[in-house]
Amino acid sequence: MAGEFNRAAQLWKNWEDKQQMLKDVFGGDAVAADLGRQKYDFLTQGMHLINRPSADEKMVLELITKATVKLEKELYPNPLLRLLHQVKEIVFDKPMQVARQQKMLAANVIALDNTLNRYGFGAANNDLARKLDYQQQSIGIDLAGTGDTSRNLQISLTLEKDPSGRFQLDSFSAVLKDASGLAPERSYRFPAAMRVTAKDAVNLLEGRAVFKQGEGRESGNWLQLDFDREDQRGGPVLKSINPHQGFDLKKELATLAGELSRGELAGNDVLKALEAGKQVAIKPVLGEVVFLEADPAKTQVLIKDMGGAPISLDQLKENKAQQKQELENSLMPVRTLTFEKQKETEQSLGIN
Repeated sequence: MAGEFNRAAQLWKNWEDKQQMLKDVFGGDAVAADLGRQKYDFLTQGMHLINRPSADEKMVLELITKATVKLEKELYPNPLLRLLHQVKEIVFDKPMQVARQQKMLAANVIALDNTLNRYGFGAANNDLARKLDYQQQSIGIDLAGTGDTSRNLQISLTLEKDPSGRFQLDSFSAVLKDASGLAPERSYRFPAAMRVTAKDAVNLLEGRAVFKQGEGRESGNWLQLDFDREDQRGGPVLKSINPHQGFDLKKELATLAGELSRGELAGNDVLKALEAGKQVAIKPVLGEVVFLEADPAKTQVLIKDMGGAPISLDQLKENKAQQKQELENSLMPVRTLTFEKQKETEQSLGIN
């Protein structure tokens, strides 16, 4: 935090923002009478919570301290009352405020830890308590790139303070890069309210759809990124597709299972895998491996070959029939050769 973010400078800026807010709401004259008290309390309480300040922060704190000392003399002109106030502040006010802050921090860390684990961002929990700075309204946390040798996923979390002063996950930005540089870099900012996990983000950025179950009585929706269109931020358009708008994945899989004589395609495992945004590999009898993906935008189950190119069901069936015929043709000479070889052997042994 030191050298990157000056908490003392932010404390002063926060006061200026609050002062302007008070003037805008209540008017300058109404605020002026109590402004000194507001300023003193705000800055003093803020300084109590800045522990282990950096060199730059110490410089700003010295200036703020001079301002609060001056305000204290104005608020408590009687030396005896001022001394009693200082004792109260040191003995009671500061320890209570620090204890209250530590209690809120501990509860906030536990809640965030659960949330981040649920979203698949467990790595962000490392030293989370030190990352939460309550002088800020918003905090960014960058996670180290993750993924396999062919792709790299970079995640940036945004935490925002709620009305109670606690930090909550507001959104995260995901950037998917191809290590070879052949595929284009893809990125999107996902609001936390969408409940998109890290795994969901990878599948969406790779072009596959993900089905998110609704909460309570709400029905779920398919999410799918459209990379052929741009939103206001210049990124892909995220489509939310109602499952009742013509795309019945279970029915599509049942049809596909019948056409390919592969009953397992109508099973629950394949259904759940496609809903999760996964690519399901199947090897038709006598055929090469093909891959299935849910494509609710086009109301179909997309079939792709080994190279990732789309292939129609009719073409797949045609290829299957052709490969079956080629296999039968290749087996005929083998059968003939085996029969003739056996006959030749029997004759040499005198077997009629």
